[in-house]
Amino acid sequence: MAARGFTIGILQHPLAAILGFAAILYSAALLFQAVKIIGVCYLQYLAYRVLQSDRALAVSADMKPAPLGRLRSAGLALVQCAGHDMAEP
Repeated sequence: MAARGFTIGILQHPLAAILGFAAILYSAALLFQAVKIIGVCYLQYLAYRVLQSDRALAVSADMKPAPLGRLRSAGLALVQCAGHDMAEP
């Protein structure tokens, strides 16, 4: 399921290029900077939530596996972070 989310995330980058969003972000430096700042704020929010959760980093034998939808969204988030590094000029 994580692979499916990863694939869905990969498809967003060519779609953005086809629709012209990539060109807009490339030509508008201020807009691109705003998108990067929003991404950084979101990552800081996620880190804060992990640190505030008492069970986020805990491992035990009786833990249930993550739901499939959550794995798919984790794969999608992973490709968005990886795609950001590839998109920077």
